[in-house]
Amino acid sequence: SMDYSPDSLLWFFIEVGCAIIFCVEAGVKIWKFGAREYFLGRDRAWNLADCLITFLSVLDVGLTLIRFSAGPSGDETAARLVLLLRALRLARVIRLVKLL
Repeated sequence: SMDYSPDSLLWFFIEVGCAIIFCVEAGVKIWKFGAREYFLGRDRAWNLADCLITFLSVLDVGLTLIRFSAGPSGDETAARLVLLLRALRLARVIRLVKLL
């Protein structure tokens, strides 16, 4: 689990997979509904929130990649930002609850 091995590459690959799924989901919705309906339609607030969360997920993957490439003496600011972005992923749960 992440409690025992937070720097495991397995977690990074899981994060990358989730970020790819989020990007594909947003892309399919934009393609299906069209950009105008997606960004200006009835569910625009949820769609914009979804795009923001997807962007943050991709940013999180990028910062994690930077942290891994910096090695054990990596920048603490980047590590703190990664932790903040992970906390923001909880917003994704709110969107899922709305769908139920």
